[in-house]
Parts: sequence; C-alpha cells; structure tokens
Amino acid sequence: MTTPEKVATLLKGTHWIIHAEAEGLTHADSLAQPEFGHNCFNWVLGHIVEGRSRMLSALDLPPALTEEQAARYRRDSEPVVDDDTAVALDTLLAALDDSQERLLAALETVTDETWQTIFSEAHDMTIGDRLDGLHWHETYHTGQLNILRQITQDDKVI
Repeated sequence: MTTPEKVATLLKGTHWIIHAEAEGLTHADSLAQPEFGHNCFNWVLGHIVEGRSRMLSALDLPPALTEEQAARYRRDSEPVVDDDTAVALDTLLAALDDSQERLLAALETVTDETWQTIFSEAHDMTIGDRLDGLHWHETYHTGQLNILRQITQDDKVI
C-alpha cells in the first residue's frame, strides 16, 4: 500500500527531473514538433500539470491550471503545434512549482481517514490509490520529456 510520504517522495523525484529536462529550453523550443508523430514538450508538460490538477482536486484543493488551460492539455486534446493555443513554458513551470508546494503540504497533513476515503466505488479506488495512479501517469510522461528535449537541444541531453 502506498502512503502519503511515499507519494511525496515520488513527486519530489519527478519534479526534479522535469526541471532538469526543461533547463535552458525556450518557449519556442518547447513547441518543436517531433518527426515521429508525438506531442511536443509543451503539450506533455501541460498534460503533466493537468494531471497534477487532478491530484489537487482529489485532495479538495484548487487546480494548478485554469479550466481553459487544462482543457488544452487533457487526454485526446489536439496537439500543440504553434504558439496560438499553447500556454507559455514559464507559466507551465510556475504551475508545476505551485502544484508541487501545495501537494507536498497537503501530503504532510492528510489524515489516514482521508487517504482511505473511497474516491471511486466503481473502481474500488481510495484517494491514496488515485494519487498513486496519477503519479504513475506522471512518471510515464516525465520520461517522454527527455526524448522531446533531445529534438531541440542535442548537446544538452541529460
């Protein structure tokens, strides 16, 4: 069984990796389109932050992105291909940092009762299960950022 402390530790790890992958990238870099038909760095980062909004929501906290911003990065949304609909890279990183602070603070104080509260009866899922699953999802997309970074900055591969 996962614990709030374990999820907090995992969030610290992915947060560090995301910032390492974004280091030195410009907003324009984040929009570079991979040739292999994947979303760009900007979309993947926005999708990660949108997932963190779902984590915050499970803990009854306000989202990291506005509804309009989040809709741009939800599953099955159109790829970000230009600056017209993209949220600025700096804004996404600031939202990531904000979500990090608020999630870590909430995880320090969450009660066992809240952690074990049923989030979804249909899936027999607790709030703790939901946060653990959303973090797993975050790790999947965090790994994609390295490849997406490489298409813009071959000399700065981590």
